[in-house]
Amino acid sequence: MAPYRIEIDAHQGLVTTTYFGVVTTECIENATREYLEHPHFDASFRALVDLTAVTRAEMHTDDVTKVGLESPYAPGSWLALVASDDVTYGLARAFEMTVESRGRMVRVFRDRAEADAWLASAEGHP
Repeated sequence: MAPYRIEIDAHQGLVTTTYFGVVTTECIENATREYLEHPHFDASFRALVDLTAVTRAEMHTDDVTKVGLESPYAPGSWLALVASDDVTYGLARAFEMTVESRGRMVRVFRDRAEADAWLASAEGHP
C-alpha cells in the first residue's frame, strides 16, 4: 500500500492528497502520476496536501525543489499544505517558495481547518 491517499472531487474542484508514514521523493512522484492519470483531474483545481501523518520525510531541499518545479498544476491555482512537525513544515515551506515562483497561490499551515478555510476562500477565483 502506498503511503498516500488521493481524493479528487471534480464538483468542488479540489484534489486532496494525504501522506502518512515515511515519505520520499519517489512517493510524491508516484502520487503525482496517479492523479495525472485520473479522468477527473484538472490542473486548475485547488489542492490540499495533508502531511500531518508523516512520521519521516526522506527528502532534501533539492528533492523538494525538483518536485515543485515538476508540479502539474496551472499558474493561478491554489495549494495549501498542512504540516505539524518542524522538519516537514520546513520542507513544505521550501516547496512553497519553489511553486510560488511558478505563479501558484501557495500557503503552508499547521492547522487543517485553517488550510480548508483558506482554500474555500479561493472558490470562484480564476
